[in-house]
Amino acid sequence: HYMFQGGKAAVISTVCDGGISLHLRMLFWVLYWPIVALLKWSLRISEAGAARSLKEVRLIFDDVSALLSDGRRFLAGTPQPSAADITFAALSAPLLNPPNYGGRLQLKSLPATCTSLPGWPSDLKETPAGKHALWLYEHYRLPKLPQQTQADIAGKPQATVTARL
Repeated sequence: HYMFQGGKAAVISTVCDGGISLHLRMLFWVLYWPIVALLKWSLRISEAGAARSLKEVRLIFDDVSALLSDGRRFLAGTPQPSAADITFAALSAPLLNPPNYGGRLQLKSLPATCTSLPGWPSDLKETPAGKHALWLYEHYRLPKLPQQTQADIAGKPQATVTARL
């Protein structure tokens, strides 16, 4: 919802343009508003829907925090991250914006203009669940490559770029 508010095309463009050709960036600008209109209509994106969804997100963070409250390191009580940990970290990353979010080539970190929007749930980072997801990104995700290296390998097959999470 936050990304579909008026004037956010430039923000989304800066988030998504890492390693993308000029032709694709131009196509983005041509298709952005029609796609936004289609998504808003088909997914029924609204202020009320965003408020309901945020309430659900907070309940999930509360549930994950409760699981971690007994001192376990991973959600399933395993010695290593399980599918539950990886899924939670991946699905919470757009809200938490870990420093190495997006892997080695894809998304850049969200600019401050996104995370400072009114109503952005930045307090989720301070919950035990948020800290858990950020910790997983810090310890189980490869760091981003420098910009020049990203450009050098952007055309190589995905199989040549490996990650631990």
